[in-house]
Amino acid sequence: VSVSDDGGLGWRTTAIDFAQLAPGAFRSPFNLCSNDFNTFFQRPDNSMALGVGMRYDDWKNYQQEDQSRPGFHETLIRSTDGGKTGGDPTEVHAHVAETQYAVNPGNADHIIAMTRKQRMVLRGETEESLTKDLGYPPPNLDWPYKGAILLESTDGGRSFHEVPHSYLGYYSHRGTILWTQDNVLLTPHTARGPTDYRLVVNISLNGGRNWIDGTPEGTGNFNEAKDFVLVPSPPGFSFMTPTVQLSRDHFLTTYYHGEDRSVKGLFWHIRRSSQ
Repeated sequence: VSVSDDGGLGWRTTAIDFAQLAPGAFRSPFNLCSNDFNTFFQRPDNSMALGVGMRYDDWKNYQQEDQSRPGFHETLIRSTDGGKTGGDPTEVHAHVAETQYAVNPGNADHIIAMTRKQRMVLRGETEESLTKDLGYPPPNLDWPYKGAILLESTDGGRSFHEVPHSYLGYYSHRGTILWTQDNVLLTPHTARGPTDYRLVVNISLNGGRNWIDGTPEGTGNFNEAKDFVLVPSPPGFSFMTPTVQLSRDHFLTTYYHGEDRSVKGLFWHIRRSSQ
């Protein structure tokens, strides 16, 4: 974990003994810390919570009897000294990765995470049970889940649950999230479907209670939200898409374009209908 206290001119790096953050350590430590994308959030007491992916040596064996071991094990670790040390782990979810956290500006204990749910078939599952769980047949039985989903915490990140009706389907992953001071919630991500490389965004104007879907009242289900296109395909995009607010309803989203191997910035805004 690297920290700068001079505006980025210099950095101090601390190595975290991640293996011993496993629930079963010391006898059963984590074997791997594998992360494509990490984010952190800060609590009102200035403590920092950093999300990292942890894996056991047998994480790929999804059929093993001990179902606490398979998966990516997204874990929050905390620092109370500005990143000099890190520990106090909490498992967020066993089967998610590429997670970004957004804290409710009006309630620091309320956190919503945009993440990528991905896993193989678990012990005891069948194609029929997966179809019932997904609401449709899984795209394949190697990785039946591989798409964006929302997680929610109401206790400051000590526990998370999947938000009902928030899984967006296969390959809608690599999403980010922004929760503004005026309670707008944004989730840029890859368009749904394994060959659709558009960058789209879903929008809630009231902190996720309702999502814009083309109707006056909106929808309470994230998976029914309208996809607003930020970057069409072609040219398409890849990797993560951090977004910041510039002013009310005006934003900057950055993304990577593979053909010319460049990082681009997109300025965009929400146009509200007249009241």
